[in-house]
Amino acid sequence: MKKVSIFNALLVCMIANIGGLNAQKPAYLKLEFDKNQKPYVFYPVGRGDHPAVLAKLFGSQELELRAKNHMNTGQSLAAGTIIQIPISPDKIIKKNLKGSYDDVVPIFYKVKKGETAYRIVKVNLKDDLNNFCERNDLPGCQLKVGADVLVGWIDLRDRKQDVSITTSKEKKNLVKSDPKPVIVKGRNSKNEEPTIFKKVVAEKKTQNHGEIVGNEKKKEDESETEPVEDNVEVWVADKGVAYWQHGHRANTNKYVLHNSAAINSIIELYNPMLRRTVRAKVIGRIPEETYRNDIDVVLSEGAAESLGALDSRFQIEMRYKK
Repeated sequence: MKKVSIFNALLVCMIANIGGLNAQKPAYLKLEFDKNQKPYVFYPVGRGDHPAVLAKLFGSQELELRAKNHMNTGQSLAAGTIIQIPISPDKIIKKNLKGSYDDVVPIFYKVKKGETAYRIVKVNLKDDLNNFCERNDLPGCQLKVGADVLVGWIDLRDRKQDVSITTSKEKKNLVKSDPKPVIVKGRNSKNEEPTIFKKVVAEKKTQNHGEIVGNEKKKEDESETEPVEDNVEVWVADKGVAYWQHGHRANTNKYVLHNSAAINSIIELYNPMLRRTVRAKVIGRIPEETYRNDIDVVLSEGAAESLGALDSRFQIEMRYKK
């Protein structure tokens, strides 16, 4: 196996960059996995680095980054320190690059005892095993404990952009995207009714239809001479308790059980703690006497993982079609 011999030299370069506190890219990044096998990297903070920008570059949430580094809301990064940044496998460039690229930084991982290439590459990093073995010149994909393997690269070209510019770009993207229903007000307790609102769609109806506003349903009188209004979809904004069964998380499919959402429709789920959103398919109702009465939605492992769930029960916000 070809061991990455430049690892120690790169470490020296990385420390030198930290000492200078300049805006140069780090020579490399070291990757590790947390107790849930989620990847994160050690990142040397330079002048001008901002948590929101770094979180976006690495495919995580700012709240997630702050929590991992015990940072308070509004606390800025200190140049010269090393922080841990959760990284999405989708943000890792896994195509085997030839030559050097400006602000494209290699990511290395030190193999631990008992680990296999399949576990590291296929399960944890969602990479192609053949590409990984070719990248590291591994005959038979056999790993050696303590070896530093190249798992890919990360593009850091936008790490110094202004936060206000990032926010402006995100707002423009939202304007260009397909319209989505807006949550007016959520449910604050189990005794309250969830807010009902409507989403106008482009399709016209040729027959009379009902319109739901609040908790009342009004039907129009049939009339061929009356103008035809836009069709409306009835959506519900709700809050409640989500539940999922801990397992090996091999199932990445995103689906839920829910007692009110239309079956085979798509429900939007939001984890307010991590500010993560996922869309999942409603495949059925919650079986009676199987779960506790306060459970509002049952999640698949794939949906729970996308929301960053650690506990089997957690608070959630929902938008769904009746």
